Amino acid sequence: MTLKFKTVQRKHPGNSNAPVKYYAQAVSRGKVTMVTLAERLSQDSAYSTQDILFLLKGFLSNITGELANGNIVKLGDFGSFNITLSSEGTNAPEQFTKSHIMKNYIRFRPGRLLQNKIDNAGYKSE
Repeated sequence: MTLKFKTVQRKHPGNSNAPVKYYAQAVSRGKVTMVTLAERLSQDSAYSTQDILFLLKGFLSNITGELANGNIVKLGDFGSFNITLSSEGTNAPEQFTKSHIMKNYIRFRPGRLLQNKIDNAGYKSE
């Protein structure tokens, strides 16, 4: 696997007077939809595209429900999903209310198999 990148010019985010530097930025070639993935899976199995789409939609719905219930969703070597929160701090726990929560995030942590594939990838400049 080779990851493509391009070099981009950026200012230092914390110091506008710092000299501009060049950094790597991953290059995306496009998007792959759930329908496209279902079609590919269908070609490699006895299931129709519609059957696979039905299963994937149910799978995603279950992941959402489990995250809403406060569970970490572990998908083996693929990785896991969990919810994290961003909030303002208070001086005492009794002062904290839900209005201090600014945003919630779904965090994905890749599993060993996925992380190893990415860690062992090569790089190619665009």
